[in-house]
This record gives sequence, C-alpha cells and structure tokens, in this order.
Amino acid sequence: MKRVWQLLEFASALPVVLFRFIFPSFMGLYVVAERYVPDFIVWVSVITNDYNYVENFEARFFLALAFRTCANVYVTADLEELTKRRKIDRESMSVQLDLYDVIASALNAHTLDTTARSADESLEEVLTVLKTQGVW
Repeated sequence: MKRVWQLLEFASALPVVLFRFIFPSFMGLYVVAERYVPDFIVWVSVITNDYNYVENFEARFFLALAFRTCANVYVTADLEELTKRRKIDRESMSVQLDLYDVIASALNAHTLDTTARSADESLEEVLTVLKTQGVW
C-alpha cells in the first residue's frame, strides 16, 4: 500500500506544482516558495518510511521541474539547532536533514546555514544569491 499512497500523493501534488509554480515561472513571473518540491519529497519519504523515495520516478520528475527554476536556496542549520527550533526528536530530524541534503545537492542549491545567523543576515545572503544569478 505504500507505493499506492506515494502515487496518490504525487497525483494530488502535480496540479499544485504545475499551476502555482511551474507555469507562472514559464510565463516570466517570479515565484517565491517556502514549501516546495523538496518538502513534498521529504514528507512522502517520512510518512511512508521510504528513505529511497527520492530515487522514484515521481520524485525525480519533480526534481527535474524544480531544477529548471531560476534559483534554489537551501535554508538549513545544524542538527542541534534544528531540533531546538522544531521540538522534534533528534533521530527523526537527522533523517529529514539527510534527505534535504541529498535533494539540495541534486538541485545544486545554494546552501544557507542559519545556525549562527540572524534573520537579517540570512535575508541579505538570499538577496545576494538572487542578484548573482541574475534573478533580481
């Protein structure tokens, strides 16, 4: 049943990804998303207890779409800081962090480590990345 669940989630997420993110970006609009394809892939992986889900067709399909975006910024922090911020057990957070790291690498995303940074410092780095990549 795990595979059926994964396919149902993909089928329900596909229109959202296409109509809210992909089509607008193809039309020249800028779309800023806090939650996007990487979050969907990690969520399905954790919910179905399938940490190889990132290698499935539908995950790779979504990653291919996400790769076509102008800029991908992976906002993260070290494991200790993340467990404090999210009030989640260390083991679960570690698994999620590993999955996000794999996805960020696949997307060649700029990594922004917020462990010891203020919100203003983090914003400044994001703006620098956008300017460097010609987005802004």
